Amino acid sequence: MKPNLLTATADAVRAALDYNPATGAFIRKASRSSSWIGSAAGFVHRTGYLVIKIGNRPYMAQRLAWVHFYGQWPDDFFVDHVNRNKLDNRICNLRLATNGQNVANSRTRAISGRKGVYPAPRMPGKWQAQINIAGKTTNIGIYDNVEDAALAYGEAARSRYGEFAKY
Repeated sequence: MKPNLLTATADAVRAALDYNPATGAFIRKASRSSSWIGSAAGFVHRTGYLVIKIGNRPYMAQRLAWVHFYGQWPDDFFVDHVNRNKLDNRICNLRLATNGQNVANSRTRAISGRKGVYPAPRMPGKWQAQINIAGKTTNIGIYDNVEDAALAYGEAARSRYGEFAKY
């Protein structure tokens, strides 16, 4: 893979920041206009992730933790937070994930309050379980209650995404 010339090297990341893999904390080793040597690095972005600037480029802290610890950028992967806490950048809480695995580990956005469970269209009182695989929605089935639909989604998610499945 061709290197991205705009991306800081692992050496540049290590020169700019100290990283504690046990706590996930980043400390500045070089001053910036608004940050001092020895100060905590970064700010919480509106998305809830910690973002740290190196040079004038912002980086997500979980990606910086990965490159600082392992010495290479996870170019073709997301760096996923196992416990879903966007600010927990301990190396033991980070893992590489495909886009699908990363989405499988996300929180629910469904009306039902249960991941993958929605009111069945044109069927009052029924619930539909569905899962998204590779950008395509797959219907699992129609159920009489939210709990049964959630169980069906959970089984499908575990089967498809294994340890990444959250439901």
